[in-house]
Amino acid sequence: SPYSARMLKPRHLRGTVILAVACVCTLMSLVVQAQGSRASLSYATRGHAKLKDYPDASITLQEFNLRTGYPVIKTDDTMLIAGLRFRPNRLHLSGTTPADIDLYGIALPLFVRHSWNERWSGIARVSAGIYTDFSHITQDDFRLFALAMAGYRLNDHWSFGFGAVVLPRFGEVRVFPGLDATWTPNDEWTLILRFPHSSITYQPAERFKLYLQAMYDGYEWSARVNEEDIRINFDGWRAGVGAELELGKGVWLSGMAGVDLGREFEVRGEGTTAVDTYAENAPVVQCGLSWR
Repeated sequence: SPYSARMLKPRHLRGTVILAVACVCTLMSLVVQAQGSRASLSYATRGHAKLKDYPDASITLQEFNLRTGYPVIKTDDTMLIAGLRFRPNRLHLSGTTPADIDLYGIALPLFVRHSWNERWSGIARVSAGIYTDFSHITQDDFRLFALAMAGYRLNDHWSFGFGAVVLPRFGEVRVFPGLDATWTPNDEWTLILRFPHSSITYQPAERFKLYLQAMYDGYEWSARVNEEDIRINFDGWRAGVGAELELGKGVWLSGMAGVDLGREFEVRGEGTTAVDTYAENAPVVQCGLSWR
């Protein structure tokens, strides 16, 4: 197999480093939650998908996702939320030379929202983090995501937004238009058309809701293989149907089932592209708990 020589060598991470990071993130989550903020923990697994240019190879992905957020500023007009995100992933490649690759993401998101009056508001979100296998950390391991939008509330049922979304890829900065249209015909239904995340939500009861969503879902990590720095990209679209149930005061259980679509799998070395292909569509299942 032409991809196996450079890609599929397993990497063994230092368990003490990973355990320390997990403990710190968990401790911060508990501290933040105790102060009345939001936190969530979820697990998602993606089914086997064949790589189109490598008939004997397939790819799966497992992910844990821990998020916390604390309102640093909260007034009638302004809210500033600082948070933490820890996302360990296991990328499994099967084929002539199978391998499990452990990859991690740690980010510090910052979100601000301000209302100028009853109709006009603005939001901004910045997330800076490191995405790596921890075998060798360089400046290429750092990523920055940004979003800025202005919102206009037309009436009790319609609101609109416009702005820009910044998504990095392989060191390049990609800027996309950010458009948003939200329709709330009544207390039960909400339709949100937005890049990169659109949804339809139906909430027949205060403690239960159903939703249908479609979203862009991208992954990019840096790693070191055979003394060479490489970058792994695995991005595409995800669509699914899910439900949320409030178990107790502020504690929600969630589940989602859907499909990953149009996933591109690309690996770049120093000045070369070792792999550039697409994964076939595959099922995905996600479950989680959140406190809000």
